[in-house]
Amino acid sequence: MILLLVLALLWLGATTDLFESSLDWLHHHAPGSEDEILLGLVLAAMGLAVLGTRRWSLQRREHAARGEVEARYRRLVEQMPAVLYTWDPRKRAGTFPTPYVSPQVEAILGFTAEEWRADPELWIRQIHPDDRDRVLAVSARADRTGEPFAVEYRHVKKDGSVVWIRDEAVVVERDGRGRPRLAQGFMYDITQRREAEEAARETEARYRALVEHVPAVTYTWDPAAEPGTVSAPYVSPQIHPLLGYSAEEWRGDPGLWHERIHDDDRDRVLDEWATAVRTRAAFRSEYRIHARDGRRVWIRDEAVPVSGAGDTPRLYQGVMYDITERKHTEEQLLQAQERFRTLVEQIPAVVYIEDPASGRNVYVSPQVEPMFGYTPEEWTADPTLWEQCLHPDDRDRIVAENGSDEGDRWSVEYRILHRDGRVVWIQNEAVLIRDGEGHPLVWQGVAFDVTERKLAEDRLRRAEETYRTLVEQLPAVTYVHDPEPGGAVTYVSPQVHALLGYEPGEREFTHETWMATIHPDDVERVRAEDARTDATGEPFDIEYRQVRKDGTIIWVRDTAVLVRDHEGRPRCWQGVRFDITARKEAEEQVRIAEERYRRLVETISAVIYIDRVDDDLSTLYVSPQIETMFGYSVEDWMEDHDLWRRNLHPDEAERVLNAVHAHNTDGTPLDLEYRFLAGDGTYRWVRDQATIVRDEEDAPSLSQGLMSDITALKEAQELLRETETKYRAIVEHVPAAIYVDRPDGSMSSLYVSPQVEAILGVSPQDYLEDPELWLALMDADAREEMRRSYLEAIADRRTWVGEYLVHTPDGRDVWVHDETTFVHDDQGQPLFLQGVMYDITERKLAEQALSESERREREAAERLRTLDEMKNTFLAAVSHELRSPLTSILGLALTLEQTRLPEEEQADLLTRLATNARKLDRLLKDLLDIDRLNRGIVTPRYRATDIGALVRRTVESLDLLGERPILVEAEPVTIEADPAKIERIVENLIANAARHTGPDIAIWVRVWAEPDGAVIAVEDNGPGVPKDLQHAIFEPFRQGPTASPHSPGTGIGLSLVSMFADLHGGRAWVQDREGGGASFRIFLPAIAPQAGADGLDRATVATAEAG
Repeated sequence: MILLLVLALLWLGATTDLFESSLDWLHHHAPGSEDEILLGLVLAAMGLAVLGTRRWSLQRREHAARGEVEARYRRLVEQMPAVLYTWDPRKRAGTFPTPYVSPQVEAILGFTAEEWRADPELWIRQIHPDDRDRVLAVSARADRTGEPFAVEYRHVKKDGSVVWIRDEAVVVERDGRGRPRLAQGFMYDITQRREAEEAARETEARYRALVEHVPAVTYTWDPAAEPGTVSAPYVSPQIHPLLGYSAEEWRGDPGLWHERIHDDDRDRVLDEWATAVRTRAAFRSEYRIHARDGRRVWIRDEAVPVSGAGDTPRLYQGVMYDITERKHTEEQLLQAQERFRTLVEQIPAVVYIEDPASGRNVYVSPQVEPMFGYTPEEWTADPTLWEQCLHPDDRDRIVAENGSDEGDRWSVEYRILHRDGRVVWIQNEAVLIRDGEGHPLVWQGVAFDVTERKLAEDRLRRAEETYRTLVEQLPAVTYVHDPEPGGAVTYVSPQVHALLGYEPGEREFTHETWMATIHPDDVERVRAEDARTDATGEPFDIEYRQVRKDGTIIWVRDTAVLVRDHEGRPRCWQGVRFDITARKEAEEQVRIAEERYRRLVETISAVIYIDRVDDDLSTLYVSPQIETMFGYSVEDWMEDHDLWRRNLHPDEAERVLNAVHAHNTDGTPLDLEYRFLAGDGTYRWVRDQATIVRDEEDAPSLSQGLMSDITALKEAQELLRETETKYRAIVEHVPAAIYVDRPDGSMSSLYVSPQVEAILGVSPQDYLEDPELWLALMDADAREEMRRSYLEAIADRRTWVGEYLVHTPDGRDVWVHDETTFVHDDQGQPLFLQGVMYDITERKLAEQALSESERREREAAERLRTLDEMKNTFLAAVSHELRSPLTSILGLALTLEQTRLPEEEQADLLTRLATNARKLDRLLKDLLDIDRLNRGIVTPRYRATDIGALVRRTVESLDLLGERPILVEAEPVTIEADPAKIERIVENLIANAARHTGPDIAIWVRVWAEPDGAVIAVEDNGPGVPKDLQHAIFEPFRQGPTASPHSPGTGIGLSLVSMFADLHGGRAWVQDREGGGASFRIFLPAIAPQAGADGLDRATVATAEAG
C-alpha cells in the first residue's frame, strides 16, 4: 500500500506542476533550504518505496502462514468437543444458511454439517419449544447491537432426545459503519452440568428451607483469633430464645461463649475447636452450655471453614441448635429402640424398611436368614436379590404389582425360593410412611411365612375333595335341607337310591317323600322329633324304620345338626342317614343274650351285686343267690346298708375295708378272699371280685361285682368271662382299622380310623403323613415281599390280602391281617382303595407256639438221638482206650511175673509198662478234669510263666509220638498262667494232631506274643478241619475224621483245651492253615482273670482275631 502511494505521488509530480509549485512554496517560506528539503523529500520517497516493497513481501509471507495456521486451526476446531460455527448477523435468523459449522454438530445434535447448512430453519426448529422465544430474542438483540451472544437452552436432537446446549458467539468483523458483519460462535453439550445444577438447586432449596425454619443459631467466627479474644462477626437472632442473650450482647462479649460452656465440657470443646482450626477441618461437637436463666442446655454445634486466600480459611460458618430434648429423650429412645429391635427380631416374621425412591432395603431384621437363607447384609446389599428369589411362576405378577401400585398400602402373597431351594410362601404387608407434607419417606413392611397355612389350605382343599368322594362312597346317605320346617332338600348323596331300592332319577327325594317312606308305626315319633329340633335348634338324632321300594323294612339312624352362619342365623340342616338294620338285629341278639345272661346270673351259685362307691356302701342290686348262699334275703341286704360290713370276720375287716376304700376311690379292681358271717351263724369263705363303672367324666360311679365260694367262683368266672366277651363283641366297635388309600400305588392314605393307634401304636395323623409308615413298622423279613405283592395287586387292580408282623413304637409285636379292595365309579374307574386291618396276634402266637412246640419236639428227639450216638461212641472209645493200655499192662505184668528175663528185656518191658500206665493216667485225668470243669470245682493256680519255655519243655517230655518229629518255634512270652493247665493244652493239641493225621504229616508248635497276651498254635499240613466242624469240634465227645480208626480217641481232648483256655480268660479256635492243613490256636491274656470277673475277661479275649 505504501509503495503504491509513493508511485502515485511520483506519477502525479511528473504529469503536473506539483513539484514546481512545491519548490516555489519552499523557496518562499524557506529561502536557502530548498535543496536540502527536496533531497529530504526524495530520500523520504525512496524510503517509502523500500518500506512498501518490504511490506508487500511480508504480506505475502503472512498470507501463506495464515493459510497454514487456518488449516491447523480447522483441524483443531474439528477435534474439539464443541460445535464451531459462523453467522452473518445482518441476516434474520432462519432466512440464510450458516456459512460454516464444524462436523461435531452430528455427534452433539445428531445432524450432519451438510444438513445443518442446507436448512436455514433447522436450528430454530430444533430449539425446545419452551426455550425458543427466549433464545431468538437474545439472538436478535446480539445481532442488532453486536454484543456477545451467550445463552443456554434445550435442543431436540435428531433422535428426539433433549440435550442442554451452551451457545456463545462474538462479532469478529464489522462494516465501515461499525455494524456487525460476521459472528463466530461455538456450542457445547452441558446436559450433565445442568442435571448436576438441578440436583444442586434441589439440595440448596431443601437446605434453605431447613435453615430458615429450624430453631437454630447461625454464626460466623474468625479462626485466626483465639476463642474469648474477638467477638463473633455474626450471630443470628435465634441466640436469644436459645440462651437468653440478644445477638448484640453475644457479639459484644468475646468471652461469653466459652465462659458459658459447662465446666465438664469446656476443655474438650476448646480442644475440638483448636483441632478443627489447625487441620482446617469442619468443627462438630455436642456440649452443655448455661443459659442466662441458669438452665443447662445441650447444644449441637457445627461449623465449616469458608476458604479465603490460598488454602487458609477466611472464616468458619456454623450453626448451633438446641438438642436438650433430644438428649433427654435419647436415653428413652435408645431403650425404646432396644425394646423395638428386640421385639422385631424376636417375632416370627421379617421386618424391613425400604427406600421408595431406589427400592433398596435400608433395614432388614435378622429373621430374613432363617426364612430366606440370606443374611441381612446380603439382602440389603443387592436391591435385585428379592426379585431374583421370587418364584418363577409368581415373578411377573409380583413385579408388575409392585411397579404399578401407587397406593400407601401393599399386601400380597407369593412364593420365595429359599437359598437351599425350598419354596416358602410369604404374606407381605407394607405401609408407605410419609412426612408432614405428604412426601414419601419409607416403605415399612413385614413378611410372614405362611407356608404352613398354604399347605394347610391345600390339604383342606384336598381333604374336601376326599371328603366328598368319601361321603359319596360311604354306606350312608348324606343330605342337606333348608332350616325352616319342611324345608327344601338341597342335596342328597347318591347312596339314597341303594338305601331305598330306587334307580337313579326314578324318584325325587323331598321332605314329603321322606316322610312317606317312614314305617307307619314310627311316623308320629319321627314327626314330633323333627318339629322339636326345628323349634329348638338342637341336634336331630333318631332311629326309625323305612320301607324300601320292594316292601322290605330297614332300620336307619338319622342324625343332623343345624349349621349356622357367622352371625348365628340358621343356614341349613346337614345330616347323615345310614342303615343300622344289621345293628338292630345284633341288638336283638344282644337282648336275647342279655336275657340269657340275667337268667344265668340269677341261677349260678354266686351273688352278683352293684354298689354305690360312697361311704355307706349302699347296694343298688344284689342277685337272689344272696339268700341261698348267705341266708339273707334280697330285701334285708338292700335295706340294711351296714349288714355286709357288720358281718365281716373281725380278723379281716380292716384289710377288706381298706381294699374296698381304695377300690371305690382309685378305681383299683377288687379281688378279695375273706370270711363272712352267714345267716345261719357260720363263717364262709367268700371270694369277692368287683370293678368300677365310671361316669361320663371318668369318675368312679358304681362298683359291680360278685361273691361266691372259691369252688363255684372258678366255674362261674369262666362262664361270666365268655358271656361278657360275646356281649362286648356285639355292642362295641369291631376292633379293626379302616383306611382309604389312593389307587395309584403311592401308598398315601386319605383316611384312617382311630383304631389304627390301638393296632399299630401310631396316631392317625402320623399314619396319614407317612405313606410308608406301615412298611417301616413291619418286620424287615417281610417288608419287601409285602411291598411287592401290594404294588402288583394295585397294578392288576385286584384285591390284596397280606399278613405281617409289625413292631409298634411302644414296644409291642403285633401280627396284622390286612385286606385292600378297589372302589370304582360308575364307569368302572378306581376311585380309591378301601382296606381293613385287624390284630391277629393271638392266632399267630398260637400258630407259632404250635410250630415252636413241634420244632422243640423234633430238636429234642434229634438231641436225644445224637446224645445216644455220642454215648455209644464215647463208651466204645473209652472202652477201647481203657482196654488197650490195661491189656498191655496186664500182659507185661504177667510176663514179668512168670518169666525171668534178661535185665535189658526186663527194663524194656518196664518202660513199656510205665508208658501204658501214663497213657491210662492221662485218660483218667481227662475224664476227671472234664467232670470237675463241668461242675466248676477247678481252681487254677496262676503265676508268671514263660509260655515259650513251658511249651518247649512239654514237647520235649512227650512220649506220645515216638519218633515222629515236631517243629517248635516258641518266643519267650511271660504271662500269668497255670503251667499244669498249659501243659495239658499242649499235650492234647499235639495228641489231636497226631491222631487225625498220618505219620508223614508235619506238625508245628508255635508261640508268639500279642499286644495283650500270647498265642499258642499247633499246626499241621494235613487235610484240615471241615468248615461245618470248626466250631462244634470243641464240644465234648465231638470227633472229627481220624487217621487211626483203631484208636479214635474219646472226643474230650479238644473240649478240655477249650475249657482250660476259658479258665484263663482266653479262647480256643481252629482255622485253615495258610498253605493247607489245620491251625489250632489258643489265646491267653497277659493278666489272669480275677474271681467273679469271668464275663469281663471273656469279652476282652473275644476281641483277639484268629490268625
